[in-house]
Amino acid sequence: MTYIPTIPINDLHKVTFMDAHKDESETVTIMNKLNHICKDGKLFRNKHSITFLSENGQMKINTTVWMVGTNYVLMKENIYIPIESIINID
Repeated sequence: MTYIPTIPINDLHKVTFMDAHKDESETVTIMNKLNHICKDGKLFRNKHSITFLSENGQMKINTTVWMVGTNYVLMKENIYIPIESIINID
């Protein structure tokens, strides 16, 4: 198992996101998970781990997702992650 650093959500503005180059089925799976954790966040304020690709390699954050758009995921304080950079959701 490879170590993936967890960064504070407030440090995301320092991150340069990269495209994870997922195939269509992986993108559909990620979108389904994002929609599920968005509902979970709105109803129960639960946090989930999102792993994404940056120019420094894989990183992850633990956060509540408030909205899922076409290209971005919105978290607290107007912090966004591009969906194309998301690798996994736990």
